[in-house]
Amino acid sequence: MPVNMMKRNIADVQSGGLAYFATEKTDGERQLLVSMDLTAERGLGNGGAGESGLAAVFVDRSEELNRHGHRVGFKVRKFPGADELNLPAGTVLDGELVYNLSIKKEVFMVFDVLQVGVVNPNDNALQVLNLVRDGVPFRQRLAHLAPGTALRACLDRTLVHAVADDADAAATIAAGGGGGGSGSPLVISTKKFVPSGKIGKIMSNMSTHNGHHIYHIPLSSSSSSSS
Repeated sequence: MPVNMMKRNIADVQSGGLAYFATEKTDGERQLLVSMDLTAERGLGNGGAGESGLAAVFVDRSEELNRHGHRVGFKVRKFPGADELNLPAGTVLDGELVYNLSIKKEVFMVFDVLQVGVVNPNDNALQVLNLVRDGVPFRQRLAHLAPGTALRACLDRTLVHAVADDADAAATIAAGGGGGGSGSPLVISTKKFVPSGKIGKIMSNMSTHNGHHIYHIPLSSSSSSSS
């Protein structure tokens, strides 16, 4: 989880002796993406009685208060494409919703894997790995998002759907209009981390347009941009 960085920590980061990573700073809305089995969690969150199968929800880290100011839990909500995401139950991703300037819609940028569900292909048994509780290093947690992993395959499907669903919208955007219909599945991408000593790779993606600094993020095989 993020912690405050003090001036005394700068030397440690610059020394390269510890495994620090750098990524772009995005100003979005922090959310936890949680996948759950509605059959097992019947009646909890957005899963009503009688529902079954996998579903994903956003959990706002800020607590929800009632009219008396008492805590009543966390804000939970679904998002477009949540029921088709098919993340293994028990998976918890930390990230933030950021508005993408190229596709004219919000993108969920994943920056950590807190918990991951692993399904045994032989008997379909589910094992939930609590990576934070078990002290798994950040580099190894990120490995669950690497190309070729089951988790990354689920997230990449949102990119494929977005490209297909928004083909007409992309042409409209290129012509100077709007696009990115709200009914299409939410695009989920991952932040790009580099070792702190290679921060130049992050800065090389920056450009200036009409007085604004733009950071270019490749969401798929074609490049897209985000502020």
